[in-house]
Amino acid sequence: NMDQPISISMKRSHNPRPKQHRHWTRLDTTESTQLDADAFATLFEGARGTLRLVAASECGFDLADDIVQHSAIIALSKLDQFTPGTNFSAWTATIVRGVARNQRRSEQRRRARTFKIFTRVPKPTPRTSTTMPTHTTNPGASPIGPDFDAPFALDQRIRDALGVLNPNQRACLLLRTVLDHSYSEIGAILDIPEATARSHVFRSRTLMLDLLQETNATTERSTP
Repeated sequence: NMDQPISISMKRSHNPRPKQHRHWTRLDTTESTQLDADAFATLFEGARGTLRLVAASECGFDLADDIVQHSAIIALSKLDQFTPGTNFSAWTATIVRGVARNQRRSEQRRRARTFKIFTRVPKPTPRTSTTMPTHTTNPGASPIGPDFDAPFALDQRIRDALGVLNPNQRACLLLRTVLDHSYSEIGAILDIPEATARSHVFRSRTLMLDLLQETNATTERSTP
């Protein structure tokens, strides 16, 4: 349940977690070479939690549900491109990432246009020399700041640390920690090597732990 509080373990471990065997949702496709709408709906619901984390890792949880829903429409229209019996989550995750990245680029362009409008200074005229108000926020600094408040009861420091990670690192860490996907599953979902998925999780945990320790130290120094 994505609405329940979770915890993200920041503990460094030298012993890898025992390999878990997850059974991907598969349907009997011996009599058909293409999924029908009902079979698609069953598979998509089974993958929704994974797809939501993938979308959120790209552009934040505020937009994740809309992106997943839009991706479902696209995936349904492209069912002829899916091979029954293969990894449905990986196939739909590719669509989700494409939709999310397009959304992020659109938002970046929109913010850039807004920034130009509010920083443009018109030439003075004989009647007036007023200028438009200046918007001081840099639109390129944070295209769509991932918001980790809504679905998770996380400490603010952890939310801030998650925001420092890049989308791939964030996706690997969340898929591993929240849904307990194996590294091979994460690699398939994100179309990256298993070793890369493992490295992203390890580096993300290490980076977040360092950031949290630095934040704690700063807080202690500033406390009277």
